[in-house]
Amino acid sequence: MEAFWSYLFGFISGAFGSMIIALWLENIRKPRLTFRIEEPIHQIEHPKGVAPAVKGRYLRIIVKNEMPRIRVIPRSPAFRCKATISFYHLNGQPVFSTNKMRGRWINTPQPYINQYVDNKLVQIPDPNPFVLSRDIDIPASREEGLDIAAKFDNENDCFGWTQESYVHMWRHPAWKLPQDRYIVKIEVESLGYYHCTVFRLDNSGDINNFRLVNPLKEDRKIVLE
Repeated sequence: MEAFWSYLFGFISGAFGSMIIALWLENIRKPRLTFRIEEPIHQIEHPKGVAPAVKGRYLRIIVKNEMPRIRVIPRSPAFRCKATISFYHLNGQPVFSTNKMRGRWINTPQPYINQYVDNKLVQIPDPNPFVLSRDIDIPASREEGLDIAAKFDNENDCFGWTQESYVHMWRHPAWKLPQDRYIVKIEVESLGYYHCTVFRLDNSGDINNFRLVNPLKEDRKIVLE
């Protein structure tokens, strides 16, 4: 009888230990996405008459699937990452009634093609990228850029930047942000996992001062809690 209980205790201890190790390994292997502001800020100047603006300043976040500290254990890719972006006033009130904007990964094909017509370069709409999946995979140690907002020329307003912005002369009316400061909430859903963070968007000045900054503690509390 004593041998039976000793065997049973050993069996249960081994099973419990195996379960703990499996959970520990799963926790290490699961995707871990980190977010940082892209620097330097992406700016483009276009020839006059070719594009909907001469000067554009684009705010982006870099999303990285970090390697685990124990390098011999590989990190799983973050599969089918789908991003949504929400804009809030500093008091926590949503800016838009339909608050979540579908995020655009910067490597998504642009929905137009450049062609010369009568010796003039023009942009012709190409709708094909709209039907392509906008979800991406982020392998371990790799990073992807995520568009947040853009501002043009000497305009006061900025605009949330999404794939549909291209068919609205780069200024999607649904995501128009007047001159002010905002809290930006970024959510990324990957297969089986959820990641979320917060930044501040400063549109209180001209295009040269248009930027993302790290949030205050109360920003996280207002938006995430």
